[in-house]
Amino acid sequence: QEPGYLIILGTRGRSTIERLLVGSTTSETIGHAHVPVLAIPEAARFGERFSHILFTTDYREHDLEALAYVNELAKLLSADITVFHASSDQNLVSEINFRGFREIVRETIDAKNIDFEQAQTDDFISAIEAKITTDRPAILAMVRYQQPFSLLGRHHSLKMSQLISKPLLVIPGEPEFFNADTNEKSTDIKKGKQPIKCS
Repeated sequence: QEPGYLIILGTRGRSTIERLLVGSTTSETIGHAHVPVLAIPEAARFGERFSHILFTTDYREHDLEALAYVNELAKLLSADITVFHASSDQNLVSEINFRGFREIVRETIDAKNIDFEQAQTDDFISAIEAKITTDRPAILAMVRYQQPFSLLGRHHSLKMSQLISKPLLVIPGEPEFFNADTNEKSTDIKKGKQPIKCS
């Protein structure tokens, strides 16, 4: 598929047991798509505009490029971005990772609209749910990796696609997506070309 495509899917409410099962059309699409997927829950409600995006990160290989992609969308929407990291440890290493990622973002991305936060927790999904309740973002954005045991990996992406009440933007953390002329994607968005195609 062409770089810059975005798959938009609607999700319906599910029972508690069904929410824990992987296999819905949305979950399968998120798990296999090579382009970003925006899953919009049936119960989602929107204000006048998409003013705030919550971007989760575990400082993995392509998170910086994914944030740059989200930032281009945020500019179109005149939205602010909160970059949020949650981990079970709060120590020197985690602080170095947090500050290092923040500085790299500020050096490489036009980050005037980007803020950074971190939280200590053993339950990543609960932390995200609490953050959503507090900040009420219009969109939750995260990166999906195929490697097992990734904090922001396929398992969490699929589970969250069925548990959260906010639109969920899942970006594939695959070299194929980011190596497919990333500059062309940004240029298309900046020039006002249609960046979103529905499937």
